[in-house]
Amino acid sequence: MAVREIESWILADRAGFARFLGISVDLMPPQPEQIADPKRVLTQLAKRCRHRPTREDIVPSAGSILPIGPGYTERLASFIHGHWSIETACRSSPSLQRAFMLLKRFENRH
Repeated sequence: MAVREIESWILADRAGFARFLGISVDLMPPQPEQIADPKRVLTQLAKRCRHRPTREDIVPSAGSILPIGPGYTERLASFIHGHWSIETACRSSPSLQRAFMLLKRFENRH
């Protein structure tokens, strides 16, 4: 199955992303690869973020034609580099697990 957006892999670390946003893990989708629009789900979750600068970076401002906030990429990069657990995410995302294993095999060859 092809994954529509990389955000589904970010959402696959349910506990890590919930912690990053300061929201309950119960709000996180249990099967992120089944989400039709993971970017929208991610920004909807970020609306609940208690840390205002993070929320304002990820969530588009009212009336914006853009689907994401002005610091979306930087905030998600910060999460990935500092908080995201690929091992945890692989347990919730079969496509990520396959991609990760292929990259490890490639790395071991070189």
